[in-house]
Amino acid sequence: MKINSLRFKNINSLKGEWKIDFTQPPFSDNGLFAIVGPTGAGKTTLLDAICLALYQQTPRLGGINKSSNGLMTKGTADCLAEVEFEVKGQGYRAFWSQRRSRNKVDGNLQDAIVELVKVDDGKILASQVKKMSMLVESITGLDFARFTKSMMLSQGQFAAFLNAAANERAELLEELTGTEIYGLISEKVHQNFVTSKQELEQLNARSEGLELLSSEVIEELEQKNKSLAHQLKEQEGSHKTVQQQITWLEQKNQAQQLLKKTEVDLDKVLQQQLVEKPQLQRIENSKPAEEIQLSYQSNQQAQEQLGQQHLQLTALEYEQQQANDVLEQQEKIVIAEKEKFDAMQTKHEGIQQLLNEKIIPLDAEITHLKKQRETLNLGAEPLRLSLQEQLQQQKLIENKQRSVQQDLIGSEQYLLNNKHHAHLHSQLPLVRTQLQRLKPLQEKIIQFEASHKVQQQEQLESLEQLSKQDTVIASANLKYQQQEQQGIDLEQKILKELTPIFVVPCTVDMMQDALQKLRDQYQSYQQQLKDIDLILIQERRIEDLSAERDRLQANEECPLCGSLQHPKIESYQALNTSLTEDRKSLLSQQLQDTQQLGLVLNDLNAQWQQLNISLAAGKQAVLSEQQNKELLEKHQLGLKAQLDESSSALKQLQHENQQLNDAIEQQLKQLELTVPDLEQLEHWLLLQQENSVRWQSTITSQTTQQHELQALGQQYEHSNLQLNYVKEQLALLDEKINLNEKMLTDKNDLRYKLLPEIDVAEVRKQMEQDLGLAQINFQRSQEKSVLLMQQQQNVNGQVNNIQRHIAQLTSDSEDKKHHWLQVLASSPFADEQTYLAALISVEDKQRLLTLQQTIQHGLVRQQGLLEQAKSNYQRIISHDLYQEGCDDWNLPNLSQQLQDLRDLMNNIAQQQGEILNRLQNDQEKREKQKGVLSEIDEAKSRYDDISYLHSLIGSQKGDKFRRFAQGLTLDHLVYLANMQLNRLHGRYLLQRKETEALELQVLDTWQGDEVRDTKTLSGGEGFLVSLALALALSDLVSHKTQIESLFLDEGFGTLDSATLDMALDALDSLNASGKMIGVISHVEAMKERIPVKIEVTKINGLGNSRLESQYRFSSEKDA
Repeated sequence: MKINSLRFKNINSLKGEWKIDFTQPPFSDNGLFAIVGPTGAGKTTLLDAICLALYQQTPRLGGINKSSNGLMTKGTADCLAEVEFEVKGQGYRAFWSQRRSRNKVDGNLQDAIVELVKVDDGKILASQVKKMSMLVESITGLDFARFTKSMMLSQGQFAAFLNAAANERAELLEELTGTEIYGLISEKVHQNFVTSKQELEQLNARSEGLELLSSEVIEELEQKNKSLAHQLKEQEGSHKTVQQQITWLEQKNQAQQLLKKTEVDLDKVLQQQLVEKPQLQRIENSKPAEEIQLSYQSNQQAQEQLGQQHLQLTALEYEQQQANDVLEQQEKIVIAEKEKFDAMQTKHEGIQQLLNEKIIPLDAEITHLKKQRETLNLGAEPLRLSLQEQLQQQKLIENKQRSVQQDLIGSEQYLLNNKHHAHLHSQLPLVRTQLQRLKPLQEKIIQFEASHKVQQQEQLESLEQLSKQDTVIASANLKYQQQEQQGIDLEQKILKELTPIFVVPCTVDMMQDALQKLRDQYQSYQQQLKDIDLILIQERRIEDLSAERDRLQANEECPLCGSLQHPKIESYQALNTSLTEDRKSLLSQQLQDTQQLGLVLNDLNAQWQQLNISLAAGKQAVLSEQQNKELLEKHQLGLKAQLDESSSALKQLQHENQQLNDAIEQQLKQLELTVPDLEQLEHWLLLQQENSVRWQSTITSQTTQQHELQALGQQYEHSNLQLNYVKEQLALLDEKINLNEKMLTDKNDLRYKLLPEIDVAEVRKQMEQDLGLAQINFQRSQEKSVLLMQQQQNVNGQVNNIQRHIAQLTSDSEDKKHHWLQVLASSPFADEQTYLAALISVEDKQRLLTLQQTIQHGLVRQQGLLEQAKSNYQRIISHDLYQEGCDDWNLPNLSQQLQDLRDLMNNIAQQQGEILNRLQNDQEKREKQKGVLSEIDEAKSRYDDISYLHSLIGSQKGDKFRRFAQGLTLDHLVYLANMQLNRLHGRYLLQRKETEALELQVLDTWQGDEVRDTKTLSGGEGFLVSLALALALSDLVSHKTQIESLFLDEGFGTLDSATLDMALDALDSLNASGKMIGVISHVEAMKERIPVKIEVTKINGLGNSRLESQYRFSSEKDA
């Protein structure tokens, strides 16, 4: 991966838009360049911009998003970063930008805009943050962490890696290369080993817990099952016979009960017929009344119709009176509306006359005066504009005069106060040369002082470490002695536990034999317990059958087997289960004691193994700390020699600085100046140059300002004459305008008095609307009056019709009444009340008819049921099978006999079920045992595999495989670092220490392959080795991606002159290999040795910085 160009805008302190093209000269001619500038100027900002464009985050601030952007320059509303890079010959452009809302400085941050584009065809590959990050990682093979560790190298960080302790170096290796996965693998292998072991133990326990029946027991159970099946078949035949007898007896009893019930039900129906006879007689009595019912109903309907017509007549007569009253009121309304309409017509004619004779002519005069006023105002407007322009021009001339006069006074005052600036032009170049010599000298002194302080601090720290090392060694010895004492105590405790197990004298080495002996004893106790459990079950079964044995008599058949001899009765009676239970209790206690002793020995064995490991580690720690003390003593001697050499060089530089400073002060005293702050030297020189130029320009400006003041006086007099002429013309027009305004006011007042409304057309329209409304109201009242008269006539017609209908109904009613009386007189009824009493309602008649039908139907039905019951009873008692002896049958006795047979059959079936259940359980256990044995084989195979793998890499905390992987990674890193060292210098090689896992040492090939500890390296040697490690780690982290651009951030400030030369030689060698290298540093010597520089300069007072002008970017320049 190679960085081709960088463009950014408003990032950190670098305000504005800048672009650096690394494919163009001078970068294309020399691949080694420096990014220089004072501390805090913004050198690292260039690296932030590269990270921001590619990954939308920076090493210092992390992710940049809508809620947080600490990179945008203060006082700006937008920022951007763009990088063009190349991977395997294909160019890409990554772009990122963010702005604030409304492009205001105080606006809210908006969502970032990102874009990844192919350079050759401009194809957009991604425009979303997440997709772009994934695509950049896929193209380059580097995520953000690997990118910052492989292309942006911090020399100080990798020096820390070189000098780190073994544990710290292991953590750094994992962090930089991602090898923590090996520790996780080791832990996972250990977990799988424990799980596989537990699974195998559980399967073995399951297999041992399955108890199977012997072949003799199985054969005995099968024979017993056959005998029970024969007995069950005989009992089922007896059960069927008794069941048939019970069924016949129950049927006979039911038939007798049914016959009696049918006779009772027939008697109930006959009794009901007798009780309901008076009610049923009413049906016959109602027939004469029903024959004359039609005449009676006709007479009643005629009377009802006549009454309804009289009611309607009364209602219509009331409605007729109401209609007359409403009609009279409506006629009064019509007269009132006619009067309103006539008055409105008169008013309309008067207003029309006023409009035509006075208002319209007066409006014409007012319109004429308004037009005349507009004409006058239009004529005055140019004069007013001209007057305003003349006044503004006169004011501008006055302001210009004051400004020029003030500038003239300022120039004269400046020349008077700064007479010493007159000599700056001639003497400033000499002063500049001397000051520029002073700044590098003082910076070199500062560097030597800082290096001297660092060396002093290192010497103090070394002495302190040497002092602490004695304490560490004493502590390690004490800890080792305590561990030895713990080992003696633990050994005595173990021997105490082993003595009861072995007869001969014991040693700790017999621990495993004791554990195996306890396992065998534990399994033996378990098997004895299982055998006793089987014996105890059989004894309890024999004991449960004691009642059956008591009923056995000599020379009588056994109900179970049919034998006449019972030889084992006495032995069974002498059986005592309590002795077996006591034996089981004793064995259980022995099993528990054995298990407890095994747990104690296992725990002691684990403690003994752990203690042996701790003793070995303690002894190794003591040796290691003693070796560290020897190395620290050698390091102390080297530091003392470096400190003496540094003090001598510092004194020489301070003497040279004092001599040069005295000469500069003497020259500046002649110019009334003092020696400036060298950090602000460029600014001070620029200020003095500006003072010299200002003195020369002020002399020239003084003469120009005097001539300009005279010309402005002449312009002011000419403008004053033009102003007076315009004022006279404007006064004449204002007089005419005032006269027009007075006439217009008088006419408007007269017009308002005659007619306040302004619009004549609107007044006419309103009058027309009022007149039309009055006319409509008058017409509507007339129409309503006509409608009411029609309603009155309709009501009168209805009244006449009903009166005629009533007369006709009265005549019909009299005829029907006379006919009814004649029919009633010829009937058997004495009067109308007797007739009405004889009538039956429709509901009562229907009810009585239903009752009559029900009684008849019930009578027929009960007679039929009685005949059927008699026939059924005769059929049952005449059954051939039960003619003899059936009278002696008793239902309770038969039921008890049936229940006894059922209980016997259930008992036989239960015994069969128990036998079949035992046989089935045994078969299932055999099948289950096959499956468990198969699972044990598979689990044993898995356990063997994982056990072997666990012995190689497995550990509870993941240390075993992690250390192995870290060792391989460090070997590869040393190989890559040695390739870089050979390219950089060719003298040194790195090696891993054989005695310690992750420790490093240096091989000096110029000193007969002398082996040295990395802590004894000088500053320059340490830089070379650290740089080689940094480059090797870069190659290691970047995997298959070729890194063609590197940036080294700082790391040179503490190097002395000789070490810095060595470091720069190494960088030149690295550049010769084809890599583009950017070095970020504030060391002045870097400017002299590295010809290509990107200089970052602070802007005084603003808190911002800038690059050189050739890096400023604009769209016009780009085009």
